[in-house]
Parts: sequence; C-alpha cells; structure tokens
Amino acid sequence: HNIMKILKYSLIWRVKKNIKIFHFNWLLSLLNKKTLNNYYLSFILFLWLIVLKCLGCKIIWTVHNRLPHDCRNKNLVILFRKFLIIISNRIIIHSHSTRQFISTIIHNKSIDKKIIYIPHGNYINIYKNSGNNKRKQLKIEENTFVFLHIGLIKPYKNIDLLMNAFSSLALPNSKLLIAGHAVSPSYQKYLENIAAKLDNIIYIPKFIPDDELGEFINSGDVILLPYAKESFINSGNLYLSLSFAKPVIIPDIGIAQDFYIHDFIFKYTYLDNNDHFTNLKTMINSVYIKYSQNKNELHLLGQKGYEYIKKYNDWNHVGKKLYEVYKSTLSR
Repeated sequence: HNIMKILKYSLIWRVKKNIKIFHFNWLLSLLNKKTLNNYYLSFILFLWLIVLKCLGCKIIWTVHNRLPHDCRNKNLVILFRKFLIIISNRIIIHSHSTRQFISTIIHNKSIDKKIIYIPHGNYINIYKNSGNNKRKQLKIEENTFVFLHIGLIKPYKNIDLLMNAFSSLALPNSKLLIAGHAVSPSYQKYLENIAAKLDNIIYIPKFIPDDELGEFINSGDVILLPYAKESFINSGNLYLSLSFAKPVIIPDIGIAQDFYIHDFIFKYTYLDNNDHFTNLKTMINSVYIKYSQNKNELHLLGQKGYEYIKKYNDWNHVGKKLYEVYKSTLSR
C-alpha cells in the first residue's frame, strides 16, 4: 500500500511541482519474492517508469549489487534489471568493476555512456566514536587479537563459514567477535549453537544500537567481511570499518578491487564454498602471523585507510558529483 501511494504521489508531483528527475537506489529489492503480488508489483513498476518517461522525466538508477542479497526470484530480478539499464538516463556506480558487470548484461556503447562513477560516501562522524571499546565488558584482554564482524547477519555474509574457518585455526590469544541480529530465528539459533561449542568465538546475537556501534568496532583489530560473490558488489560495511580506522579482510570482488594498491585491505579470491573456506582461513592466519605481535603496525594501516576515505570519499565531494549528474541529465 505504501508503494502504491508513492507511485500515485510521484505522478502528482511531476505535474504539480514539475519534478523532472527520479533517482532510484534499491528498486530491485522490491521484487525479491516469488509471489503473485510480487509479479503484479513488477508490472505496476514497469508501467509507472514508462509513464514517467512519457511525461518527460529523467530516470537515474544507482547500482548497488549484482542481485538483491539472498534473492529468491532471480528470473524476475534479472529481467527487470535489464529493463532498468535500458530505460535509465544515467546509471550511477560506486565501484569501477560495476561497469564491466553491466557490459556483461548489455554490451552497447550507448549504455556505457550512461554510466557514471561516484564514490560511496564515508561514515566519518556519522556514528559516535568516543574511543572506548567493549573489551572489558566482554572479558577480552587488551592484548588479545580480535577479528570482528558487526551488523545485521544474513546468509550471504557467510558467518557460519567464518566461524568454522576461524575455529579450525585455533590461533592462540585470539578471538572472533560477532555482533549483530540475524535475519531469522532459525539462522540465529544455528549460529548460537556453533559459537556455544567454541571457546575462541564470542557471538552477541542482538541488534547493535547506533550509540554502541563505535565501541563494538573499536573492540576489533581487523574487520572480516566474507561476502558471497553471487550478489556482492558494494559494501557500506567496508567504508564503515575504514571510517573507524580498521583494516578489512574481504574477497577480491566488487568494491574491494578499487583498492588494488592499498595495504589496509586484505583481499583473497575463491571459486566455491570449499575454496572460500580454505582461502579465508589462509588469509586470517596470514594476518594473525604478521600482526599479532605487532598490532601497532596494523593500527597504522587502519589509520592509513581512514585518511584515504576521508580524502576521497568525503560527502561534499560525493554531493558535488551527484549535483553535476543531475545538472547534466536535465540538459540532455
């Protein structure tokens, strides 16, 4: 009902307020279910976008991922994604690899001319950062090497694979700290059962409020983001981690490829789940061996990452780039 209201009022805004640009971000996520209502919604969205174009509106679409995470209706999403690529006047990307991804869907010079890169904004000063951490509260010694994952837990983030990979290493004086609410009770119970059997894993199965987020991130020495490559392109969590001066371990896909010469991002590749388990485990072990006795060097890398995104992912810069896109789109 809310979506239908938005569609109705957008047409009213177009006529009464002369709105000329409609900018969409997470449109594909609305089409993620295999239900009759979902197909009906996709048809309405299709007609709505056609009407907007006929009324002289400009369509801008920001591509965030290959598919919605944990996508349950790939055929519909893939079809609508192709339609969005064709109908959009501008396509905004946050990672350079997205351009190659789009070219695999539609290889056309006119499509390529629509694509504009605008960096993802950082999270510096968005969340409270007192400099404190949760180690004392969680009974973690300050000299313990802590690998951290924080945020809403969904299957595409491979947290169960991460738990099993980390526990199999049995690294001395180290902990894996996972803090975040799982998307389903069954998945959360599954993760709790894994963590309960292991002494070197701490799982905090709750939603982390904004005023505690900084203290949890400050508790880690390095952030782990073992995402599935089927959907992943961009990661707000990567920028959040760097905004708190924390180095990141992440697969060498999507946005991570933009940091190809920067040593504050530890990247690894994988082909399938077994390969992912092995290579993630190898990378965790490599970072531990190199920095567990010299955490100050690791913290300096984190500070280097912070300075980088402070300079290149500043919101003033992002805003100016977006304004330029709007201005040039209207002039065409």
